[in-house]
Amino acid sequence: QTDDKLWKAENLHRQTSGQDTSITAENVGEKMYLRCERQTLRRLPKSQDILFTIKTYLTPMSEVASDSAVAKRFATCLRNLPQSVANYKSLPVFGEAVLGYLDSMSQSEQINGTCE
Repeated sequence: QTDDKLWKAENLHRQTSGQDTSITAENVGEKMYLRCERQTLRRLPKSQDILFTIKTYLTPMSEVASDSAVAKRFATCLRNLPQSVANYKSLPVFGEAVLGYLDSMSQSEQINGTCE
């Protein structure tokens, strides 16, 4: 996701081809967010109705990739997504930049770690 807004109607129909040239491996950490949702179903005790809730979490990519091991695992997961899921996640548009960023972050701490 390219901003920190929880809801944007125009995101319902994601672009699945081409590239967004405003997102580069150099600025992914500042411009992109990892969006995760926790969805729950709960039965209400008195009415027995079912309550569905969604809690959305937005984490800046710079925070996600601050641990080199996490950056490496995340890049591996993205590379192994089925094509239909990759399209849903807009990887054809942002994937090259995101993977370049994650790869550089996974290597940078290893290099820095040897100097300390």
